[in-house]
Order: sequence, then structure tokens, then C-alpha cells
Amino acid sequence: ARKEGQSYVPEVFSNGETRKQLLARSRHLLYKSPHRWSEDQQKRASLLFEQYPDLKKAYQITNNLRQIYNQKITNL
Repeated sequence: ARKEGQSYVPEVFSNGETRKQLLARSRHLLYKSPHRWSEDQQKRASLLFEQYPDLKKAYQITNNLRQIYNQKITNL
């Protein structure tokens, strides 16, 4: 846009965030389990995973591993 002398207008998602804002604000929700997300974080995650399906797969794998390590072992 700069080379052509046009002003850049970023894409704005349904929650009012640009792609850059979506990525920056989603960082913290990726460290949490889905049941600990706030309502806003749930909406943000939905948008994020819709835009980046590979990120959704990676998050699901990480969350599954987290659940395995958080299981209580009673037979020792």
C-alpha cells in the first residue's frame, strides 16, 4: 500500500480486533485450559482457530498432553 501511495486499512474481525491484535491478545489464552477461558477468550479463540487451523491442532495436542500430566495416579 505504501509503494502505491494508498493508506492501509487492516481487516477487522467481528470482535473489533485486527489480525495483529487478535494474535497478540490470544497469547495468554493458549496457556490455559479451555474450561478456564472467560467468555471473551472463548470468542477470541474461536476466531483465532478459524483463521489458523494449524494453531488449533497444536493447541489440542498440547491440551491433551496437559490433561495426561494432570491426572492423579493412585496406584503406587
